[in-house]
Amino acid sequence: MFVKVLRSVLVLAVLLLPLAARAQGTGTIAGTVKDSSGGAIPGAAIRVVNESTSGSTEAVSGDGGVYRVEGLAPGRYRVEAVLDGFETAIAQVVLSEGQISTNDLTLSPARFSQSVVVTARRVEEVAQEVPSPCRSCAATSSPTPARST
Repeated sequence: MFVKVLRSVLVLAVLLLPLAARAQGTGTIAGTVKDSSGGAIPGAAIRVVNESTSGSTEAVSGDGGVYRVEGLAPGRYRVEAVLDGFETAIAQVVLSEGQISTNDLTLSPARFSQSVVVTARRVEEVAQEVPSPCRSCAATSSPTPARST
């Protein structure tokens, strides 16, 4: 019985050791996404890009606009928040081992610009009389004989 328990503990330790080692050498980027008036924005797409590897991790801001991306290797990161109707917010972060970096992002309303292009063509209409070749018309429109006086 003791041997079975010891074997189970060893197997569990071997399986969990890589996870524990990986967790010690990582950091976390967290924060809140807000609009320009300070209101929280849930549902914003968060993209964390490692500047040296171009690898990225994505998340979505939850209730209260809160986001959290864990398990990031130390290094330089670009954090982007995107939501339709708003300009993209970008922050630069240098993350150290074991660090929890708090980065609040503010989304500004998008600037919409509209332009209308009108193209016109001048069309001239000219009325013309076009003779119609009609046989029955030709018989009725024969010249009237001249009368002598």
